[in-house]
Amino acid sequence: MTIPSAPPPNWGNDKLTAFLDDYRTNQYATYANKEEFKTLRKIDDCFFRILDKPINPRPWFPFQFIHRSHSAFRAACGMIMAGQLQESNAMLRLSLETAAYGYYVSTDQLIAEAWLQRHDGLDQLKDFKRKFQHVTVRELIKANAGKLGQIFEELYERTIDYGAHPNERGFSMNSKIEENADAVNFLQIYLHGDGLLMDFAIKSCAQVGVWNLSIFQLVYPEKFQLLGVKVWLEELRKRL
Repeated sequence: MTIPSAPPPNWGNDKLTAFLDDYRTNQYATYANKEEFKTLRKIDDCFFRILDKPINPRPWFPFQFIHRSHSAFRAACGMIMAGQLQESNAMLRLSLETAAYGYYVSTDQLIAEAWLQRHDGLDQLKDFKRKFQHVTVRELIKANAGKLGQIFEELYERTIDYGAHPNERGFSMNSKIEENADAVNFLQIYLHGDGLLMDFAIKSCAQVGVWNLSIFQLVYPEKFQLLGVKVWLEELRKRL
């Protein structure tokens, strides 16, 4: 696919591409004006340091979960920087749950096999659904990882409350009422500007990213230590 050096003809002349222009402009504004963005960038650097040119990671199987968790984290960063705050929670939940699954499959060969064999037949699908219930994953993390288990539950429920599932709180966060002498208008916000909700979303995103890295550190402690990510994580936790 050829990448044009300038916007193609008629870009911005319809509502969708005009929205996408606003999306990118908001990202520029967040980058330029929000000091908190630096924390997200540092978390991304931690992921990249772990993922850059991995050779024979041990254990090898959960390693791809770090990639998918990181990709969802980046998607959430992009959405939050643009002001799409409610929808970013769906990506935060995906990122968080992917990291949780990555740890979960690392603890037991039978669990790993259930993940890999999910589509092999009806019996395998039933086994997967039985083993990968949210409460089962959550309770194992709480039992094995102490405080990280409690934080996982809090972050997961927060993503649900603020938009990963359609609900009243998520809708209300994006509502605005305008009154005049003739009418009352109920508006829905697609792209938020700066303010408390933006700050809250950035912090939540950072907390999810740090949690993901922290749970993967339990699987790859030597790699995190060798690459200096363990020290970076300790510094990041102090900011949050």
